[in-house]
Amino acid sequence: MVLVTWFGSRAYCDFGGWRLPTEIEWEKAARGSDDRPFPWGDEIERNNAKYHASRDPIEEIAGDLGNTTQAGYYNGRTYDNYPTLDSASPCGVYGVGGNVWQWTGDAYHDQHYRYMRGGSRANYAVDLRVWTRNSAGPRPGDAERRFSPRSRRVVWDESLTFELADTRATGLRA
Repeated sequence: MVLVTWFGSRAYCDFGGWRLPTEIEWEKAARGSDDRPFPWGDEIERNNAKYHASRDPIEEIAGDLGNTTQAGYYNGRTYDNYPTLDSASPCGVYGVGGNVWQWTGDAYHDQHYRYMRGGSRANYAVDLRVWTRNSAGPRPGDAERRFSPRSRRVVWDESLTFELADTRATGLRA
């Protein structure tokens, strides 16, 4: 799904009884308790995440429909002779690096912009580091942003337990 605003993402979460994570919560889920630069470790390989020049075969197979991959795709399995690396964060979260920018729930006083984390398929590997952030206005037309409805990777429940990808869509077990 493209062109989903911060308000639209927040409304989607509200409808499900969830909420967007704060930037601190997002980074904790992506990094764990150490200083790793990427959710899965210290280095990035093309098979860790979808990003510019990662050569993800989904783009070649699906054309424009392959612009994003479903959450949990980089799980150590092989798809059509393309081996992925198990790219879960220390907290067991998949898909927090690359593919799509992920809105966070922080709304800073006297600031129009809202912040996203994680990098996207259009970014270079350096932009997938857990401390990288991007900003955009929260309304339509401010910027094109992507949000994956098949993933709850930006959603926290009331106990602050990070939700993994929807297991029905990915075949992963939570």
